[in-house]
Amino acid sequence: YFAAAILAALHHRAETGVGQRVDAAMIEAVALQVGDAIMEFDANGTVRRPSGNRHPRHAPHGVYRAGDGAWVAVGIESDVVWEAVAECLGVADGRFRLEAGRKANEAEVDALVAGWCAERDGAEAVTTFARLGAAAAVVESFHEIYADPCPQFLTRGFMAPVTHPETGTHYLPSAPWVFRDASMPPVTYSPCFGEHSAEVLREELGIGPAEYEELLALGVTGTTPLR
Repeated sequence: YFAAAILAALHHRAETGVGQRVDAAMIEAVALQVGDAIMEFDANGTVRRPSGNRHPRHAPHGVYRAGDGAWVAVGIESDVVWEAVAECLGVADGRFRLEAGRKANEAEVDALVAGWCAERDGAEAVTTFARLGAAAAVVESFHEIYADPCPQFLTRGFMAPVTHPETGTHYLPSAPWVFRDASMPPVTYSPCFGEHSAEVLREELGIGPAEYEELLALGVTGTTPLR
């Protein structure tokens, strides 16, 4: 929101030649992000509480541990999809046929889905849920996301391979936007210890070769940390 305000102020300056002072309050920016919760409280006095992975209406909607230790995120948002999933799980309880019934008995529904997931690995569970029309995915750690980025990240250039002289090649994130007529500078690795010391001392500070070698010998600079 502050970025939008800055852009609006710049537009105003371009149109009128007059600058603006932008005053933004954090609490007001947050209020705009939870407007539905504020309306719900005004309408019926309901104060929202932490709900974990559950959804206000849909059930089942959560994260379940698979037999191989992976965690599977599953969300079923229609009675039609639940009917297909229930048949696959062998569940015939009429209480769960409609969404309201599943929500009212969410703990039991969660237990059924959790038990089914525990008997197979995460990839199999996700494939089965997806085939039945449910939203499902294996929960990935940051390491897994960076080691094997999704195709969207690679296609848009958000994740780029960067080779570090000491640790090898890894994917690193870049800017989360793409300009139409310009490109972002390439992502580079963090410098190694003292990697640019010679460049800075010689080219920026004007230290000659002999003096630089003396500094190296004294341990004032170098590419190896003192022990």
